[in-house]
Amino acid sequence: MQLRQKGYQIVDDESYAAYLQGERLDELVNNEYIINNDKAMRFDGENLINLTWPTFKDKFKPRNLLQQCAFDLMNNFDIPVKVLCGLAGGGKTKIGLKFAMEHLRTNKVDKVVIVRNNTSMGEDLGAFKGNKDAKVFNWMKPIRDVAPDMFQFDYEKPTFDIEFEVPGMLMGRDFQRTAVLVDDAQLLTTEMVKMCGERIGEGSYIVFLGDYNQAYKAKFKKDNGLVAMIEQFYPHKLFGMVEFNKSERGAVAELFATMEV
Repeated sequence: MQLRQKGYQIVDDESYAAYLQGERLDELVNNEYIINNDKAMRFDGENLINLTWPTFKDKFKPRNLLQQCAFDLMNNFDIPVKVLCGLAGGGKTKIGLKFAMEHLRTNKVDKVVIVRNNTSMGEDLGAFKGNKDAKVFNWMKPIRDVAPDMFQFDYEKPTFDIEFEVPGMLMGRDFQRTAVLVDDAQLLTTEMVKMCGERIGEGSYIVFLGDYNQAYKAKFKKDNGLVAMIEQFYPHKLFGMVEFNKSERGAVAELFATMEV
């Protein structure tokens, strides 16, 4: 599957020059990135804006032009609904986590909530031993694999500013000044995506991380909330996305990411 909406346009020199002169801007849409060779800018609905992001102490930085766009999107609190999608190994989860933890460290948010649906190609959440917190913590292992340095704590010693959850436990929650990361968002129905988004309050943002081509189960191929959200919200002023087309994990991962199922 290939969606028309990718969050960016690759344009030729003539078009890029025209946009910089303020011409033909009606061809652009809210929060879309304009890429020309090794340059990129974001259209905010009125003007082209230079990309910005913070300097990380551990020298974490974008490895390609689309990651630069993702850094800019994650840095922008005026776009509270964000999607990082595309090939496995593109950097979606690590970029989302890194920015959420940086926003927590710098007091831009008070809490980080990491959500992952309790279904996969293999075992479900009930297969894990222990209480609810232990089950959820084990279920989050793929996230901890991506950024082990960010999670140096024990689920038996809970912290108030980092929380792991599954979508079914979000009903009735109200997230204020919170960064909410929804991993493997391709494994959510439209109803589940809607419910997650309805929890977002003032000073908060939500990031959906996933690859809609990894919706392996028939249920999610028929009703894919990530795809439905992109198609309905693009190009709303509160919504932004970047779809990665290159894996930074390695050549083998990139090869398998292109395999049809």
